[in-house]
Amino acid sequence: MQILAIVILVCYFYTKYVFIYPKKLQTAARYVRKKRRTLRKIMNFALNREGGGIYMSHTAGQWLFDGFYDSLIDFVERLHSPLLPIFSDHFGWFYQRNNSKTAEGNFTIHTGRGDLSWMGELQMWNGSVHTGYYEGECGKVNGSTGELWAPGRQWHETISIFLPDAARYINLYSMANVTVQGIAAWRYETSQLSFDNGQLAPDTKCFCVAKHECPLNGVLDFSPVAKRGPIYVSHPHFYMTDEYYRRNTTGLHPNPAEHGMYVVMEPTLGIPLSLKGQVMISALVQRDEAIDLLKDIAYDHYAPLFTIQLYADLTDDLIGLLKLGLSLPAIGQFIGLALLLIAIVLLIVGFIVSKQHKWHRECEIEANEPVPALESDEVVDS
Repeated sequence: MQILAIVILVCYFYTKYVFIYPKKLQTAARYVRKKRRTLRKIMNFALNREGGGIYMSHTAGQWLFDGFYDSLIDFVERLHSPLLPIFSDHFGWFYQRNNSKTAEGNFTIHTGRGDLSWMGELQMWNGSVHTGYYEGECGKVNGSTGELWAPGRQWHETISIFLPDAARYINLYSMANVTVQGIAAWRYETSQLSFDNGQLAPDTKCFCVAKHECPLNGVLDFSPVAKRGPIYVSHPHFYMTDEYYRRNTTGLHPNPAEHGMYVVMEPTLGIPLSLKGQVMISALVQRDEAIDLLKDIAYDHYAPLFTIQLYADLTDDLIGLLKLGLSLPAIGQFIGLALLLIAIVLLIVGFIVSKQHKWHRECEIEANEPVPALESDEVVDS
């Protein structure tokens, strides 16, 4: 961890285990869909010769972390074209991202010095206050990375979590008062506004990507950070999305109790007690007459690929420390009252003793004073 000299901001990298890489067939088709027919024919030839089929078989380790060699990706990588920024001949959903400390970039957060309300707020990502992927306020680096929050939360305040893989933030809204192991907390949840693209809140219109059809409410266009691939992000099972996304896909059963995202937070100290984050990654599959592998697609649809889930709960030991921290003000008050009562009692005792001249030293002096001899001139004979 690197700490800046003024100790107001902290810059650091952290390890995470998620990466989304675009599907090669759909990505290649999107690159040339609006190009001249000649270029599309060339891409179709390359896909037929090097792209393989729609279905491929590899081990789970190869699909996830190890990656596997792909002749089409190798062909594109050898072109060294800035229009096709491919830097490896291997494909894997999490390829070269598992256990990486730098894959998600450098984060600069506020330490809270001078103003605790800013503690944990992300100030810069990769040294910039703007992501560069979205226009205006939508591209602003905003929110928390999820590990640190400012204390003294207010009920009406939303909390924002920055997603580096999506290069944007999402908002969670206070929904309910809950109790976790005797600790009063607030439950924040995503709502239909969290993944809005301007249909519900006009100020989120800037999340629509230029020259792309803006998806309906509830689905985010992931292409800016997915090498322009047709990748989209939503709640699992297209929960809290427009009905259109579930119309042509079977097996989807959105459930509010299972498919939402939430953070349960103790508002006084701003410590999360429990959280659940999950998103579903989908690919837009479009019919394309110029691409042999796509010309027989019956209809355009969003095909779910997989779901990323994150769960976290505070351990019993940390819950105990949190309870102690929350009890410290009351403990301090009781100790202060006890000390005040002791002081009052001592003052009263001192006052009474002073009035009766019964201080310990005075009693000793009176006991040790010599008795004066009797003065008499008479001698008594026995």
